[in-house]
Amino acid sequence: MRKQNIDGVQDGARKITRRFVLSAVALSVAGASIALTPPVMAAPATDAPTAAYSYPVVPGTAAWASLSTHDDMLRVTQIPAATLAAMPTAALVDTVLRYPLFDDMQAFNTPQQGFDKMSSRFNGFAALAARPDAGAELLKRYESMSPAVAPKATLLQQGQLDSSLRRIEALLAQDAFRRTLNPDQLTQLVEESQEKLRAKVARADVYGFVGQASTSLVIGRAVAAKSPSVAQGLESDAATRSFLATGDARSAEPLQRATGSSDTVFGTTDTSTTVKTPKGSSVTATKVTTELSAAQIATNDRWVASNYPKATRHRSSTRKYNCHSYAWHSTSTSNNIWIDNPAKYWTDGSYRLNSNLGQAGRKVFYPNGDHSAITINTTEFYSKWGQLGLMRHVYNYSPYTATSLKYYSRAS
Repeated sequence: MRKQNIDGVQDGARKITRRFVLSAVALSVAGASIALTPPVMAAPATDAPTAAYSYPVVPGTAAWASLSTHDDMLRVTQIPAATLAAMPTAALVDTVLRYPLFDDMQAFNTPQQGFDKMSSRFNGFAALAARPDAGAELLKRYESMSPAVAPKATLLQQGQLDSSLRRIEALLAQDAFRRTLNPDQLTQLVEESQEKLRAKVARADVYGFVGQASTSLVIGRAVAAKSPSVAQGLESDAATRSFLATGDARSAEPLQRATGSSDTVFGTTDTSTTVKTPKGSSVTATKVTTELSAAQIATNDRWVASNYPKATRHRSSTRKYNCHSYAWHSTSTSNNIWIDNPAKYWTDGSYRLNSNLGQAGRKVFYPNGDHSAITINTTEFYSKWGQLGLMRHVYNYSPYTATSLKYYSRAS
């Protein structure tokens, strides 16, 4: 897969321009997102790694289904230090991409927050980040993967392809791996991701806004790393600066600036707004209108069912609302509000701190997990898992750190 050149910076380094020649490649299919464990990875151009780690307990098995808490899942997926040290980098890349809990990152407010949370819990990420050839191996794997979808691919297969691309892009977007690339490799990364973005745009029905944002983040961060003047120009725009820092785009403009092209994404009308607490305080929020693709929804739902078999899904995956919005703002099926910080609901006195007495309807905040829920009884909650589904689950059986939970009831 190759490539095109990056043109120079114009208008005071505020915009990167480059030639985009749309190929008439006929991609076939429709849908995309989170992969099953392990995801279906495109076959590398070179021989596949032969020394990748085989996780002893994986989703879909009786042993995994017997695990009672998220901490149990984390424990059985750690890799022995000696095994990590002996593993070739190519095999370690394969091992990390197949980490059973990789898609926990979808459960948080932004892609970067989710990646940071997920990667901090798994020793394979630190081991890979310590390898000086990690970036080169990731780039090699990325170049071997195609966004083209087979004509007869099922909805789940479409979503798995999107997920496999977004997993490796989540790694390539990180400074720890990008810093190991030399200038020529960095140029290769920009050109390769530009080509993949064009293919994703051509099949927006499969990859959607979320899939395009994943690739745009790789491009924007890599181009900024190549040129301090470009980085300064991108940083001058608040929305673009936020996108490059968090990976979260609420509109098309930051993606267009980060990639230097106006044709890189279809339109989205997500807008900033405010909602009110019961006492009338304003809470900053986003009104979301752009949804995941059908394949992303189907694959997210399947991934959660496989990875969290003791939890029950009550609504399908959606990016329309998150846990804080569901718990504090509205439990309605028509809710399309995303709230990043719900603290105003209790700091303005609308809700008061209380104990968990097993009463249904108490609001719960996970201070060490940035998560909110609503009690069903003493141990079970309803909560929305980021862009994943609305789940019924035991308090410590979810992607969130369930320590020092705080319970609230409506103030009189």
